[in-house]
Amino acid sequence: MDDAISEMLNHKGPYLLEVKVETKGMVYPMIPAGGNITNILLGEKNGKGS
Repeated sequence: MDDAISEMLNHKGPYLLEVKVETKGMVYPMIPAGGNITNILLGEKNGKGS
């Protein structure tokens, strides 16, 4: 994945990087279902979601 991200960052112009993640994986930043940008979660604090 490091190579794919490097290629994306070095590409001039638009670039789409599709990455498959676990269905229940915690990927940050995230917006909870039904939430909006003011509900954004930036990471974990003390082993729990922010």
